[in-house]
Amino acid sequence: MFPDERNEIVLDSYFGDAKNAVLIVNNNYKLIYKNESCSKIGFEIKNQSLLDILKNCLQSEVLVKVYESVMIKQKINLTDGFIDKKIESIRISPIDNEGFIIKISFNEFISESASRIFQDFPGLPLAYLCFNLGGKSIIPAYASENFQVLFPMINCDKVFENDKYFFEKMHPQDMDSFKKKITKLKNEENIFRSEFRMINDDKSERWYRVTAGNLGKEGDDLLIAYFEDINEIKFSEINREEIIQTNLENERTRISSELHDSIGQNLTAINLTLAQLNISDPNSSHLVTLIRETLKESILQVKSVCYYLTPPSLDLGLLHGLDTFFGRQNEMSPQITYTFSSKKINLDHINQVDSYNLFRVIQEFVSNSQKHSKCKTIDCTIKTVNGNVVIQICDDGVGFDPEKIKPGFGLKNIENRLKLFKCEYFLESEIGVGTNLKICI
Repeated sequence: MFPDERNEIVLDSYFGDAKNAVLIVNNNYKLIYKNESCSKIGFEIKNQSLLDILKNCLQSEVLVKVYESVMIKQKINLTDGFIDKKIESIRISPIDNEGFIIKISFNEFISESASRIFQDFPGLPLAYLCFNLGGKSIIPAYASENFQVLFPMINCDKVFENDKYFFEKMHPQDMDSFKKKITKLKNEENIFRSEFRMINDDKSERWYRVTAGNLGKEGDDLLIAYFEDINEIKFSEINREEIIQTNLENERTRISSELHDSIGQNLTAINLTLAQLNISDPNSSHLVTLIRETLKESILQVKSVCYYLTPPSLDLGLLHGLDTFFGRQNEMSPQITYTFSSKKINLDHINQVDSYNLFRVIQEFVSNSQKHSKCKTIDCTIKTVNGNVVIQICDDGVGFDPEKIKPGFGLKNIENRLKLFKCEYFLESEIGVGTNLKICI
């Protein structure tokens, strides 16, 4: 028996789930019931016939076959061929000779809990975008109602017209990593979290955090990515990092001065005093010689630490500082060959603080290579490319997989300093080939 107004409430108790639109049509294909979820999930159906409903849902090549099946009252279960990308499946079940029940299932993310909240609260600093990973490209499928609000630099229509548009708006350093992680989700991982930058119309950067996962059925090609605006949080972190770095540099300067002016001078004074001793006993004389050699080594170590903390050669500019640094490395670490080359480049636009940070980055790279890479050569070049200064440093060591290795203190220091400098940089490494850092200013 088909429903009337008195028992629709009873039917809603059976068909009231937020993911599925449930329709009942009579033997004349006229709609006589639809559950409340139809409107809740944005699937508006008026007093249409079954054939009109199917026409609005199915692509033409599928529609003809479905019509034929309906005419002979054959059960139908469709999983593709839909006009609306939000539709996951359509099931049409005959009810003896009295009509049909149609169940239209939507992707589980388009439910009352996942979509209405974005309609009712468009100012939330959170939005989602779903991607289809079924083909060779990563194709944006649909987005939450407030997507345009969260991404003001984006034209929402273009996101779905052009597969590449959304990614082209990303910061170049973040785009490749983001796409690789999304692609990996299909085959390897269940979920990933990451931070990335979008480029505003005025060329400034805006920070977002993404949590993405293939949370559908096994083998499902649909991926959902939730985006959170973390711009204020990120800039607070950057400002805090700048304060920390400034304090650290001040402390390094103080320690360097203490080492040089007190400990270093005391060691030198002891060494000079020992040199004035006239000891006739051969054993005592040999002991004094050993003490003086130990003191000389200690003095060299103190000088080396002072140089590492506050390199004096930077006072004459970054190029002179790096040339002196690599010269010292060739003397102190002969097992590795160091080369530094730079043409006549104007670096006047780089202030003293940024020069110091760049020097520290290169110094940290060299230190990491010495400790971990087992390399034979480290090369550093500075040149001008299309009006931009490009600093490149690389080793020929064992390399590592950036996706699998957890960044250590050295790599974090490099990234933190480069973020403070606000330049473009690319850190690449390949097992068995080596590591390469490219900085574009």
